[in-house]
Amino acid sequence: MVMDYLTSTSTCHKVLRQNKGPKTCHHTLETYHKTLTDTCKKLGMSGSPYGDMTSFIAEYKKFSPLQIPFGFGMLIWKYVTDFKAYEKLADLLKELENNTTSDKAILHKSIITCIDKLGPKVWEAIQILFEFVIEIKHNGILDQI
Repeated sequence: MVMDYLTSTSTCHKVLRQNKGPKTCHHTLETYHKTLTDTCKKLGMSGSPYGDMTSFIAEYKKFSPLQIPFGFGMLIWKYVTDFKAYEKLADLLKELENNTTSDKAILHKSIITCIDKLGPKVWEAIQILFEFVIEIKHNGILDQI
C-alpha cells in the first residue's frame, strides 16, 4: 500500500495487472488519464498533475518493474485453482535449483506436468507474465534492474 502514496501510476499497475495483459492496457490508461484530468479540472486544478498523455505514460513506465510482483500476485490467486499442485511445483523448483546432475529432463517434465495441474487457465496467466517482462524490456526498464 505504500506504493499507492507514491504515485497514482503505481495504482494503475496494480489494478491493470488484475485483469489485463500489456496489450490491452493502453486504452485503459488513456481512459484513466482523461478521467483524472477531468476530475482535477472539476476540483479547480488546471488538469492532470502529469500533464499530457505522453508525460503520463512516461510516469507509468517508470513504475513498470512493479508489473511483475503485482501481476504475479494477482494472477496466482485468479488462475491457480489447485494449491496442492502449487506447493508441489514450489518443491520441484527447489529441487531443480539444488540439482547438480546434468540430466534435468525428468525434473523439467515433472514441472510442466505440475504446471498443467495448477488450473485450466494457468498458461494464460503465464503468457500475461511474459508479456509484462516483454513490455518492461521494451520500455528499457529491464536493463536497469
